[in-house]
Amino acid sequence: MQYGAHTELVQEVIDLLSGRDLLSAVGGEEEGPDVFITNDLTLARNTNCDMAWFDLKENSIADWIWTSEWHGRQERHTLQAQVYQPFSEWRLRKHVGDHLREMLAKMDPQADLKEAASEIAETALADLGYCAENRAFNGLTDNFWEKLFRVYRKGLWPCGWQNVAGGTGKFIAYCRPHADPVSSRTHA
Repeated sequence: MQYGAHTELVQEVIDLLSGRDLLSAVGGEEEGPDVFITNDLTLARNTNCDMAWFDLKENSIADWIWTSEWHGRQERHTLQAQVYQPFSEWRLRKHVGDHLREMLAKMDPQADLKEAASEIAETALADLGYCAENRAFNGLTDNFWEKLFRVYRKGLWPCGWQNVAGGTGKFIAYCRPHADPVSSRTHA
């Protein structure tokens, strides 16, 4: 399918969802300049429900995607429908959910992590839908959505935002711990 002038960039986002890289990283907790990585799934899920994180994403939609230019151009609305079509397909949604249940089950085969997998799947589908839409409209731009996509590409689950001194901030992302008996790759 064609997604406008930036089809290849949009397809890269869809390919991430279609593959096996979501939540593929394993490693310890660490803090870098752009991301704080936690192995605490409960903390990650609580952070994901935080209204500040929700508000930041909603504001970033208005700032970078659904701008006044978007509202004024019908071809943007048509392109949006084309971009979102794969994200609403049952097969892709099922693949993402099944993959994440499998990845989380590796952490603790006895635990019932279906609810956590469903939450991560729904969040990833929504987030990456906006990442694809951002790329369709803006190309390769160094904005919130492109930075969020880079965190997902590392095999992490971006689940929150941590403000740091000076008004800047960094992502909070979940990474499966080293205890995972079948590790795919480390986050780097």
